[in-house]
Amino acid sequence: MRKILLMSGLSKGAVTYLLYARFKAGKFPIAMVSTDNFSENGYSVVFSSFYNNGYYPLNNKVKKKVFNSSNKLLLLYDIRRYVRLNKFDVVICFMYPISYTLCIALFGMRNKPFIISSERADPSKPTHHKIEKYLRNWSYNSSNHVVFQTEQARNYFKNSLKCKTSIIENPISDNLPEPYKGIRKKNIIAIGRLTEQKNFELLIHAFFKISKEYKEYKLDIFGEGPLKSRLESLICELSLNEVVTIHDFTDDIYNILNESGMYISCSNYEGISNTMLEALALGVPSICTDCPVGGAKMNIVNEKNGLLIDVNNEIQLYNAIKKLITNKEYTKVFSDNYHMVRDRLSVKNIGGKWIDLIESFFIN
Repeated sequence: MRKILLMSGLSKGAVTYLLYARFKAGKFPIAMVSTDNFSENGYSVVFSSFYNNGYYPLNNKVKKKVFNSSNKLLLLYDIRRYVRLNKFDVVICFMYPISYTLCIALFGMRNKPFIISSERADPSKPTHHKIEKYLRNWSYNSSNHVVFQTEQARNYFKNSLKCKTSIIENPISDNLPEPYKGIRKKNIIAIGRLTEQKNFELLIHAFFKISKEYKEYKLDIFGEGPLKSRLESLICELSLNEVVTIHDFTDDIYNILNESGMYISCSNYEGISNTMLEALALGVPSICTDCPVGGAKMNIVNEKNGLLIDVNNEIQLYNAIKKLITNKEYTKVFSDNYHMVRDRLSVKNIGGKWIDLIESFFIN
């Protein structure tokens, strides 16, 4: 039986979302689904995190390990010792800080496990220091394989990576309900962290124009984050208090999303948005920006299962919303084409790609 260690979640915020809703962070769905899928296929699996909140929605076959030392040197020692004593065959790292932490911890160790690193975001964005970029590239080259979500993300490293790479998208949970067949609510739903990346200001400004023409429509934003006060001020400034609401995260998001009139993602950049995939898989009429690193374009065939618009283009967003409100044929076509992503990105299909990758290391 092969032994696998999955490593994810460096920060408190990245883990505690599990107490509220599965969608709050984009890195964990694939990690959670992978652990369950591996254990169900005969692997011995340990899921590890760097913060202990006492709650992990994993099946009983999966073991849990928390590395929570505040001393960095002791943390590296703990990781190295744990990996050596348990003799893992493969370690999978989700997010680049996990990758370089592991590679530093295992540096110079004999009989190391195979290491798979997985890039989960847009690597071109200047969200980290130069030293972190160096460590990211070094850890990827120290890995046996790097998994990307999109071809655009892989191309960013085409001149710097020497290891093997592959594209594996995010899976869609088997727990997703069946697409809603009733009359949809007259609302727009948006989900995500309240940050500059998600560009909710663009959505609020576009909805301001929509609300003048279609007074029965409401905008529901589900999220938490540093821009909450700024967004609430903008809502007040535009006198939209009666029709725009910022909700806290909720564990009933699937049912709320399923019955909504349309889903919108205005992100400036994304890895692959899990809520976008879920909206498409539920047949919710969807509008998404064609943003880096290409996740929306990979999953939306324009005007067949959704609408793609340019990043930060308020006019295109306004026109797209109006098109879905006034043209019910569009919404019916989009809803009927839910299977375009739901079947392709099933846990069975995506999990099978990860298993094929793992087994490729042991083929003589």
